[in-house]
Amino acid sequence: MLKVEHLHLSINQNAILHDIQFEIKEGEIVSIIGPNGSGKSTILKAISQMIPIDEQVVFLQGEDLYHVRSKERSKRMSVLFQSNEAPHDLTVQQLVEYGRTPHKKWFQTLNIEDEEIIDWAIEQTGLEDFRHRFVSSLSGGEAQRAWIAMSLAQRPKILLLDEPTTYLDIAHQLQLLELIHRVNRDFGMTIVMVLHDLNQASLYSDRVCMIQKGKIVKYGTSEEVMTRELIRQVYHVDCDINAHFKHGRPRIQWIGIAEGD
Repeated sequence: MLKVEHLHLSINQNAILHDIQFEIKEGEIVSIIGPNGSGKSTILKAISQMIPIDEQVVFLQGEDLYHVRSKERSKRMSVLFQSNEAPHDLTVQQLVEYGRTPHKKWFQTLNIEDEEIIDWAIEQTGLEDFRHRFVSSLSGGEAQRAWIAMSLAQRPKILLLDEPTTYLDIAHQLQLLELIHRVNRDFGMTIVMVLHDLNQASLYSDRVCMIQKGKIVKYGTSEEVMTRELIRQVYHVDCDINAHFKHGRPRIQWIGIAEGD
């Protein structure tokens, strides 16, 4: 589905990413974790071509994204970063309509199929009662759902999310992650997201990519990545691992700063 081969990235002669390599299967949820400044968000920007990278590095469905036109890429891939801003007078309905833009020619109007997809995206995100509200008037959790609805209206094969739970309280974080999980399960959409909360990454991911200083430390299942040794190495904290978390996923219980760090 998505394959990254030997991704190196330097900005202003400073090396940011070092030989990043991983492969994501169709229909998987993969979370990228790591300390602040480790390069997590930069990986998403490189994959989505927001940062120029060399050809023959990122492949989507076997095709080199370097040679895929922007509009065609937007049909296959949608990306949402931490801070998304909409004009003050833009409604939820209008925002979600923008998701159909990659599928339309210049000045082409929405047709019945587009309207049905827009209604579907709004319904899936539980925003029927907010359709005519201004996006700027929504709470953080409601606004995040509106932006995800726009992404769903694109009908992408893969959705990239950069810290989607940032600025949300715990209830809205879990609601949003449940929505992401349901979209993945019901529609087979591949999800790649950056998360800070290791327990959320453990519970909601098929595989986890642990990053430190621009390098992949471990890429595998939650059981393979969420170990006391790796967490101490990367985060410099001690923890206990409960192997009997929901669905058998490991749960991390923090003890404190690792001695000697």
